[in-house]
Amino acid sequence: MKNPDARLLNPAAQNYLRPQAIRLRQQGKRVIDIAAYLGVHRNTITDWGKDDQTRGEAGLEQQQRGAKYGEGRRLSVEQEGQVQAKLLKHFPAELGIDSALWTERAVQSLIEQEFGIAMPIRTVGEYLKRWGYSHKNR
Repeated sequence: MKNPDARLLNPAAQNYLRPQAIRLRQQGKRVIDIAAYLGVHRNTITDWGKDDQTRGEAGLEQQQRGAKYGEGRRLSVEQEGQVQAKLLKHFPAELGIDSALWTERAVQSLIEQEFGIAMPIRTVGEYLKRWGYSHKNR
């Protein structure tokens, strides 16, 4: 039977298993036996041991995975607010954009005009979706 990927376990389970693995390793148990007992891959046990050696107990705590909220976005929160305000208060033509309605392309033009950011149309669509605009009115 294949052992589950420990990264897919919930953080509470990981935080429980890691000290158990370290304790068993310190008692002289073999990595392969610990892995079988805890139901994780042997490389996971080895990685946990390395984390314990390099960072101590802090290395055993499950770290938050993935990007932090807002990380990697092209627009700052302030810039997002400015764009949203303009969408609500103005028509595109009032801002020198050649469009009758706020389409993805019109918003793309606004962002480039206001902030000098050349943003892909798909990214503009993701911002609009995040702001609550449906596909019908994008």
